This record gives sequence, C-alpha cells and structure tokens, in this order.
Amino acid sequence: MNFLQHVKRCLTALALVAIFGLLPTFTRANGSDVLLNIPALNISTPIVEIKIKQFPNGELTWDTQNLGMNVGHLEGTAWVDAPGNIVLGAHSELAKRQEGIFYNLDQLALGDEIQLIQGTETREYLVTQAYEVEITDMAPVYPTTTDRITLITCDTGSYDPATGKYNKRLIVVAERRS
Repeated sequence: MNFLQHVKRCLTALALVAIFGLLPTFTRANGSDVLLNIPALNISTPIVEIKIKQFPNGELTWDTQNLGMNVGHLEGTAWVDAPGNIVLGAHSELAKRQEGIFYNLDQLALGDEIQLIQGTETREYLVTQAYEVEITDMAPVYPTTTDRITLITCDTGSYDPATGKYNKRLIVVAERRS
C-alpha cells in the first residue's frame, strides 16, 4: 500500500470522530512544544499528536476519541521539520453539541494569519481557502509540495440528529508566508 492509499484509508475513519470531550491522553506532537496560534479566533494552544490506530471493527484511522478541547496533528502528515501539508484536526462540537475549540473555524477569512510557534521561531501562514467536503473526501490530507497547514473539523451545519453524525467536514487551508 503506498502512502496516498494509506492516508485515504486513515481519513475515511475520520468520519468516526467521537464528540465526547473526554480527558485527553495525547502526547505533544512529535515530542515537541509547538503552539498553534489563530489570532482571529483567539486560539493559542499546544498541538498534541493524534495517532493512527486499528479499531476492533478493523478500521484503521486517527484515534480522536479523547481529543477533547485539544488541537491534534494527524500522524503521517507533514510536520514543522519538513515541507508539505501539516494537517491539524480538532472538534467543532463536543458531547451534547457543546462548542469545541474549532467551533468558530468557519469565521476565518481569506488572508487571516495562522502561526505555528516553536521556541523562538514563528512560522506564519495565511488563509487561502475555506471549503466543505463530504465526510469521506480524503483530498485535504494529501501530501503537497508547498508548505501549508490544513485545519479540519466537522461542519456543525451538517449534523444529522437522527444519526448523531456529521455529513461534511470544514476545511481551512493556509499557505506559508514567504
């Protein structure tokens, strides 16, 4: 299985993101202290690692069950030490539809700044795209040759109370400022 097929299989299960807001059991992403800063949303938070896990039903995906109010780096996507698509996920809603850390992600505008801060180094990115995808669409996590951040969360407007599931994802892409 090539990397792209692996990523596709993993993102498929992102549809199973739990909205339970349990206490996090994650480690800092790649053992580092990297902060995500989104000034327009008043978000400044450490990034944790979201590991890929095989679940009892055989599905292989990122384990977000205990993500809570954290922002997580999706294992297997680029990181600050290598160029490419850094994919970060967080909940838009928690249990009983309480606001999650990415609840207002849809309010980001083109040109808004996103920062990754590691020690004294700040990497700046500018929002270039915001769009919705079907829950099974893997394209947002594909590797890229440009330095970018892709933020992923459930689209709160697509919640189906009959199934308790979301039908769409909200995607925000920010390209690294040169």
